[in-house]
Amino acid sequence: MFADKQYGKWTVLEMLGTTKFGQRLVRCRCECGLEKDVQLASLKRGESTQCISCAAKARRRRELKDLTGAKYGKWTVLEMLGTTKWGHRLVRCRCECKVEKIGELATLKSGESIQCISCAAKARRRRDIEREPIK
Repeated sequence: MFADKQYGKWTVLEMLGTTKFGQRLVRCRCECGLEKDVQLASLKRGESTQCISCAAKARRRRELKDLTGAKYGKWTVLEMLGTTKWGHRLVRCRCECKVEKIGELATLKSGESIQCISCAAKARRRRDIEREPIK
């Protein structure tokens, strides 16, 4: 019934039965050749589309994308530098005020860092001046 059906990179080989919770299990083969037992419902919902190693390879390919020229807040990425010992991507970037820094790409993408310290201080001073009551 489900044999030879494709779900992403998975190909269903055979029905295996059900788990103790009533979930139907199928044996699948990924495009890379790995065979694994997968819940049929997770295949149908699109939650499982490939094996873990293929997913990790796809994630690494996405992470290795060159983002030179990309803008995050006032920062512009100048150069992709590599990774930290924990696997975080490092970039050299420049703020609109010409200040350059080396930082983690994740802090730019998340919005945690949108500008350099001097631009942040200027923005803070402007906000403080706007809040002062007129005498």
